[in-house]
Amino acid sequence: AADREALVRFVLLATFPPGLVPPPDAALQPHVARWLSAKAFLGVCWEQNDVMLGACWASPVEPVLARDDASGQPLHEVIISVVDTARGVGIGRRLLEGLVECVDEHGLAGTVLSVSERNPFATSLYERAGFKATGRTKHGAFMMVRRRGPMSR
Repeated sequence: AADREALVRFVLLATFPPGLVPPPDAALQPHVARWLSAKAFLGVCWEQNDVMLGACWASPVEPVLARDDASGQPLHEVIISVVDTARGVGIGRRLLEGLVECVDEHGLAGTVLSVSERNPFATSLYERAGFKATGRTKHGAFMMVRRRGPMSR
């Protein structure tokens, strides 16, 4: 139950912009529910003094944003969130580094994510992690894909 509560909390942090209070039915909205119904995922979390401050994970979710060019398999989509009080101190970067390592160890061909153009800090973080803008989602967010390989600093 505690894991499920943490999952819901961090999905809501990742899917609603800072300062926007999610509505009571937020977990039922499609852009949230797709993460809560994922069957499997690779992930890492950041804890400090027994308090979880951030989480980052990759999962095959529907609808699929991108597929591997060679195999046609869906790329795992990445989601990341850090609590407001812990932002700006490098936790997001460390979470993404840990996830990249985990994804590469599991032999995934790549990962994909979407990010709002109104979030230049996140876009910069993703670019340093090796993600490249490849287009836009149907909702207008940047779609970024990362193929296997080391992160740049």
